[in-house]
Amino acid sequence: MRKTITFYSILYMLFLVLQKGAGFLTKIVMANSITPFEYGIITLVAITIPSLLGIVTNLNFYEMLSHSEHGRKYFGFTLIASLTLAVISSILLYIFSDRFFSYLNLPPDQSGLYLMVIIISMFSVAAVADFAGVFTGMKLYSAPGILMALPSISRFVIVCILMWTGVTSVSIYILVFSLSNIIPLLYIAILEPSRSLMGMILPIQVPSLKMFGFGLSVFLATNFTIFTQLFVRIVVSHELGVEWQGLYDVSQTIVTVMLFAISTMAFITVPEATSSDRRTLKEDEGLGGLARGLFALLFFFAALLIFYSEFLVVTIFSADYAPAAEYVYILAIGNLFLFIQVFLSQVNLSWATRGREYALFTIIPLCLIPVIPFMTSFLISFFKNAGYENGFIGAYVASTLFLVVLAVSTMLGCKDFSPVSILLRRIDRLAITIAIPSILVYYFELPPLPEIFLFSSLCGILIFATGYLQKDLILAMFKKT
Repeated sequence: MRKTITFYSILYMLFLVLQKGAGFLTKIVMANSITPFEYGIITLVAITIPSLLGIVTNLNFYEMLSHSEHGRKYFGFTLIASLTLAVISSILLYIFSDRFFSYLNLPPDQSGLYLMVIIISMFSVAAVADFAGVFTGMKLYSAPGILMALPSISRFVIVCILMWTGVTSVSIYILVFSLSNIIPLLYIAILEPSRSLMGMILPIQVPSLKMFGFGLSVFLATNFTIFTQLFVRIVVSHELGVEWQGLYDVSQTIVTVMLFAISTMAFITVPEATSSDRRTLKEDEGLGGLARGLFALLFFFAALLIFYSEFLVVTIFSADYAPAAEYVYILAIGNLFLFIQVFLSQVNLSWATRGREYALFTIIPLCLIPVIPFMTSFLISFFKNAGYENGFIGAYVASTLFLVVLAVSTMLGCKDFSPVSILLRRIDRLAITIAIPSILVYYFELPPLPEIFLFSSLCGILIFATGYLQKDLILAMFKKT
């Protein structure tokens, strides 16, 4: 018997906690052992650039494959297309590597290493993403979660061993980050569904324009924030230097806690919303109730970051990274808008029956993405000239500005506004849930850790006491359907 959507959502979130938590701990260990400049090099070469190129190699394939009714038919096409795009990207990167690394202010003496690790990561991530997409479409929700968590866990273990043995080489850390991306491929090889999927590669079935439009729209709606973060990091590295890119990465790492709620909602919405029963959107134990629960969790995380970002950054990463905490609140605000936009767009896309219904969710992000680098550069210069030191705040303003514009544009042009009305149901009770603990911790000054515990406990009690969420939502995870 199949578990409920709440169960699979919590299971996915646990895997997400493992992935983000392991990645978070890995960065903490490194940050306390190397300089911010070295930290910036590692995160730029091993994370930012491979992630940016990973978007190119996978395009909207994951989103097409996650379609619960038709996605698996296109597995052969997406796998071959991903690997082909990886080959083309590798050739172009090899040809223009010197200019590209120079633009990013990376030390030129290790360009060969940079090139090798980026290419290894690109091919590994391309293949894993296709398998994860088809597993999601088949509603084998545990497999994508495990694939997601394996690289981060392995990195953490290896980095801890290296630190314990006294190894602090930047080159070795970069290699560890790259080679860990191969580990999920080993897991895929032993999965029973993987063997059956390999037999589905041929014959290759090219997706219809409607399916491609569905995938592209969901991809842009869901991953716009990734485009924003990656382009902002690239511009920061060029305008301010690798060290400041590292500081911005620390800010994003702290804000990652909010992505638990957003990523879980995005993971579960498409396969559930593309099923035949739409009533679950309005049921407290179904998709709608789960989305509201995750929305409440997002507000809770945002409040924590607004109150305690400086304490968290300095305590976890050290005082050398204190500038990363100053503008975290700006990113927290942006993620609130991101949740609304992703949920609204994914539900509408899942229910779309005509290709032209995808246009809104495709055109707006496509128009905004090319503007991101130029606006980020402009805002850094603007705030610098306005007296805000080197203009670092401009990167944060740019990131949130684009999320707000996308969310507002989507709400204004969306055909079905009901998903937002579901999120805003009893919103006054959510406001009370966050406001009362916030007022108490503001007026009663306690040491940070007891204060965080008090704030968290009060929010947890009030979210059910006010009736914003029903306790049945938690009890539902233990039921079977």
